Amino acid sequence: MSRVGYGTCPECGDVPGHMVDEGIGPYEFWGAKGVHHDWIPECDLCGETMTEFEEGPFDA
Repeated sequence: MSRVGYGTCPECGDVPGHMVDEGIGPYEFWGAKGVHHDWIPECDLCGETMTEFEEGPFDA
């Protein structure tokens, strides 16, 4: 599943972007296993973190 959308980039303005998982991934803490996710919106043009972001398919 691709997490894409549209938002505001501090460098490029209002542009399309996508969500990037910057979490630590699989972990174990005192025997409890889990997966950590930290979803960050990223600009498709320059790679900067977007300040506002809305996920979803948008009609062209």
